[in-house]
Amino acid sequence: MKTIHSFFYGLVVLLISACNTNSSKETNQFEQSNDIKENIETIDTIKSFEISKVIGTKNTIERDTTNSAALKKVIVKMYEWNNEDNFYYNQMLVEKPNDSIYEGFDMNMLTIRLNKLNETYLFSERFLNQYKYLILSLDKKLRSGEYKWYIGDLEEDGPDANLWCLCQDTPSDDYNDIVIAILEQTETQATIAYSWFEVDNEGYQIKLSKENNSWKIDYLEGFDPINFRDLR
Repeated sequence: MKTIHSFFYGLVVLLISACNTNSSKETNQFEQSNDIKENIETIDTIKSFEISKVIGTKNTIERDTTNSAALKKVIVKMYEWNNEDNFYYNQMLVEKPNDSIYEGFDMNMLTIRLNKLNETYLFSERFLNQYKYLILSLDKKLRSGEYKWYIGDLEEDGPDANLWCLCQDTPSDDYNDIVIAILEQTETQATIAYSWFEVDNEGYQIKLSKENNSWKIDYLEGFDPINFRDLR
């Protein structure tokens, strides 16, 4: 009898010890799970905060960090290229012989320019057509005499600003200071407004389209014919 009692007593002790050990393991695993969860939430909060400083909309913060970052990257790259390229459309103007006005645009220079834009891989075919249509329309107005642009003077029929931004000067040398507001977005199309340092839904509008899984500039507000008299 004493031997049987000792056996059962030992079995009970082992069971209690095993339960305590499992309970301890479960508690440790639960605590570790909470720690991991808290760390993930902290990382997400930091990422959201960093993104929200540069990207947003009027009422909500843009949380799709992948697309938002990709859109801004293309826009920044485009403006960095444009700053180095330093070409303005009126550089294609041709002076009228023995006169003080421009007679139109140089079509050979336009072809070279379109090829240059295409070689950047930053612009869609739609934008290239938009650019071409604008220059050809202006050329037609100048040659017919409907527009009269005097040599050395800024044209009075269009915006008195750089078409790439509808601005005279940029407030920063760092194009990463650009802030974008996403106005509309699908899987393959996006319309954004950009400004400097803070979100502005009324900023300069740009449209982008996705071609071969890469975002490209599809439309720039400054090159819209609506900015020119009688080209609307």
